[in-house]
Amino acid sequence: MKQLILTVCFYLFFLALHAQAQSQDSKIQAGIQLSTTPNLAITNTDTVYSNSLSLAPFIRFFDKGFSLKYAPYLISGGTAPGVYMHTVTAGYEQYDKEILNLDLSYTHFFFTQNPSIPYTPLNNEFFGLVGFKNLWLAPVVSANLGFGKDETGQEQAGFNAAAGFNHSFSSTGQHLFSSIEVDPSILINGSSNAFYSFLTSSKYISHNKNYGSYIKSNGRGRRAAGGTTTGTVTTTEAVNQFVLNNVELNVYSDFMAHHLEIIPVASLYFPLEKTLPVSGYWEVKLAYDF
Repeated sequence: MKQLILTVCFYLFFLALHAQAQSQDSKIQAGIQLSTTPNLAITNTDTVYSNSLSLAPFIRFFDKGFSLKYAPYLISGGTAPGVYMHTVTAGYEQYDKEILNLDLSYTHFFFTQNPSIPYTPLNNEFFGLVGFKNLWLAPVVSANLGFGKDETGQEQAGFNAAAGFNHSFSSTGQHLFSSIEVDPSILINGSSNAFYSFLTSSKYISHNKNYGSYIKSNGRGRRAAGGTTTGTVTTTEAVNQFVLNNVELNVYSDFMAHHLEIIPVASLYFPLEKTLPVSGYWEVKLAYDF
């Protein structure tokens, strides 16, 4: 796996140098993404979850809408602070057209078997987003499919979808920033995902401190076996029925200062199931365009 990751990094670097020499439509971007993710500790038969800071430095190459990205993810807490996964993402995005925003991608997750992180068999993801533009309330729809094999070799999958509306506020040439964009939105999230995962549309399940409440209520995730602390675990039975999970209030922001980009994102999730608590998610991405 290390050889593959190094190969991807060198390939990104080579493509970036070649693109800078050949096309003004190509660029390389590097930065870091900060968020939180649950970590677990097993005591006898009890599993306790708490939130820890997650850091993901990344390098990303763009060429006429197509992109290739590599990122290692590190957790600051838990029983084993350090790298818990690597990701490689290939995609296509279109945000500069008059009618539609489009974002399509495939991601492979390389897990390091870090015992601080709940297990997931879903190590592949297809993601798609379509959003309309030039409307005061613009419809947006996204979906993703996660899939992989569990430890017994059985195929597992999870599907998530979201639909709603957003409104974009933007300005240019104001003070420190060359451009500012703020996009509040309201979405309905649904899922047939029976596992803890790092899928794009399931942050309300696996990226907030109330993760334990979600898996207790919905049977999601992975439970510890027999009080061990070695990371030996047993898969819960998948629930494949698609259900609506929550209403999401989301704010996406983008602040540009020449080559520097700051992207804060925050969400509040209001569960449709009364036994679940209101939860939140945030992330901040810092990026520099070369």
